[in-house]
Amino acid sequence: MSRAEHTSAIGGLPAVRRLIRWTVVTPAYLAAFSIAAVVAVMAYEVFCRYVLGAPTDWALEISTYLLAALVCLGGGYTLREQAHVGMELVYAKMPLRGRRLAQRVSMVCVFVFAVILLWDGVKEVRTAILFNERSLTPLAMPLAYPLALMPIGAFLLALQAVELFFYPPTEPHVAAVEQAEPDHALDTL
Repeated sequence: MSRAEHTSAIGGLPAVRRLIRWTVVTPAYLAAFSIAAVVAVMAYEVFCRYVLGAPTDWALEISTYLLAALVCLGGGYTLREQAHVGMELVYAKMPLRGRRLAQRVSMVCVFVFAVILLWDGVKEVRTAILFNERSLTPLAMPLAYPLALMPIGAFLLALQAVELFFYPPTEPHVAAVEQAEPDHALDTL
């Protein structure tokens, strides 16, 4: 048995990282599906409204919940892939040690934010369950379900922040910025 296999077999870090990857990436597939579902729901709504002359009373609400799923379930994956908005121009000018420190400080901030969001999200879901809160539309959807997306997404975000804190990318996406053509528009400022 190789060292990697042994480490995985006894629950070592490679196995933990694979578990984190699976935990963060799997909901991202659901988030991607929600995009297709929003398109289908809105296409159906447009067809009903303009062709049949009978708009639905549920399409907007369902689309809103699906977009919430997209944001909440895709946040951890977005962080994992470093696809979020960043300050690459500032980051690229920093020395390597400064970039590594900035990455770790960023992940601590993301983790703290995610824990606060998780805590408040759980409180909101609990309240919605206790008081049987429902949407004020003809659909009368129990709000605990869409509200549960917030703590789930916060957990995924926190989990990914922990992994990136301990295992930062070898060199975050700064290399692409350094290789790109300089923006001479900034020189005139």
